[in-house]
Amino acid sequence: MDGTSGFHALSSASLVSPLPETDIAKVITAKFRKLRKALKDWKRNLSSLKLAIQNVMMILTFFLLLEEFRDLSIPEWNFKKLLESKLSSLLRQQRTYWKQRGSIKWVTLGDAGTKFFHANASIRFRRNLITTLENDVGDLIHDHNSKALLIWESFRERLGSSSFQGIQFDLLKGRDGGLEGGE
Repeated sequence: MDGTSGFHALSSASLVSPLPETDIAKVITAKFRKLRKALKDWKRNLSSLKLAIQNVMMILTFFLLLEEFRDLSIPEWNFKKLLESKLSSLLRQQRTYWKQRGSIKWVTLGDAGTKFFHANASIRFRRNLITTLENDVGDLIHDHNSKALLIWESFRERLGSSSFQGIQFDLLKGRDGGLEGGE
C-alpha cells in the first residue's frame, strides 16, 4: 500500500471491521484505537521524503563524479535524467509540505505573540543595533544623536561636497542637429 490509495484502504478496513462490543460508544472508541494503531504501522512503512531526497542526491552525485572520468552510457545517461526529474518532483513535494505546514501554523497561531516570534525579533533587533561608535580621537559614543552626527560627518568627508554651478545647456542650440543656421 502506498500513498493515498493505501491510506483510504487502510482507514476503511479499520473502521468497517466488526467488533464484539455491543455499546455504540465502545465500538466507536475501539475502532478509532484500531485505526490509530494501523496508521502508526502504515506511517512506519512509508518512505521519508527527506531520506528519499538524500538518496536521489547521493546517486546523482555519484553519476556526476563518474561523468568526470568517463562518458556515461546511454542507459546511465537516461537513468541520470530520470533521477533529476525525480529529484525535482521530490523537492516540489517538500516545498508543498513546508508551505502547508506554514499555513497550518498561521491558522493555529495567527499573529499571536509567540515565544518563537519574540525571540527572533529580539535577535534581529540586537543584530541591527549599533551600540557604540568610536570617533577619530578614540572616544566611544553611546547616544543616538551623536552616533547619527558622527556617521553623517564620516559620509560627508568620504563623498566630499560640490557646489552647484548651473546648467550649461542651451535648448535653442539643440534644434537642427546642434548647429545654428542649419549649416
